[in-house]
Amino acid sequence: MSYVTTATEYIDIDGVPMATPAWIATDLSELNDGPENRGENLIIPRRPGTIFRSKIRDAKIVNIPIVIFGDRDAEGNTHADPRRGLIDNINALKKALTTPNTPNDNARLLTYHRASGDVEASVQTSPKLDISPIGPTAASAVITIEIPAGTLRSTTNTVITQSVGADTTFTINVAGAGTIFGVTYNIPGAANSVTITNNTTGAGVTLGSAVTTGLVINTVAYTAFDGATNKSGLITTTGTPFWVPLEAGANELRIQRPSASTATATITFKAVWL
Repeated sequence: MSYVTTATEYIDIDGVPMATPAWIATDLSELNDGPENRGENLIIPRRPGTIFRSKIRDAKIVNIPIVIFGDRDAEGNTHADPRRGLIDNINALKKALTTPNTPNDNARLLTYHRASGDVEASVQTSPKLDISPIGPTAASAVITIEIPAGTLRSTTNTVITQSVGADTTFTINVAGAGTIFGVTYNIPGAANSVTITNNTTGAGVTLGSAVTTGLVINTVAYTAFDGATNKSGLITTTGTPFWVPLEAGANELRIQRPSASTATATITFKAVWL
């Protein structure tokens, strides 16, 4: 289906815009709010108050109000019977929200097109729309969306290249407002071992064995490959169980590659927005 888009700032879910002649989302403000924190401070019996514990972001539920019309379909074609057209458009919207592009996969890709730059998130949607009639040919509804990761991320990758030798320290600036757990570190060339440390946070990963062709570490998939050789099980971490996440703002990174010659490392990630 070729959709007609009727707004400049809108969301689409797996390519289906929520701004067409058949339906339009009327308030996207909840997408700009941050997620709740998960975790509790420690309670000690007979001690006043609580002991502080760090908290992490939780999943986020977003309710988006929408108006559905019956006079035209999502392609802009006029319905001969607007009352029947309303039912047809409701059914088409339900199908768009409950039929993923990838079979047997409940994850949908939500893209938020906005003036400050497009952002996206993997989401889950509900087929329940909480429909209320406005009149014989229009209805209001609410689309409920769950963002399991709790955040939106940029739709485009940030790619940083850096010349690294046996022991190199450098600073990168990360856009956004949240911690990035999905980073790919691509460090070509042979070395006796490889250690990547974020000096700003103290988090680090180490491959204690020799690298022959180059090391590619994917921190969201928890994989490490030396060429085609999987060395994921040989990775050790320091400072956090996560594999060298990046914080918004300045990050001082140190890459150690004993007995290695100079190579151009590539760091790839999508900025996270709360």
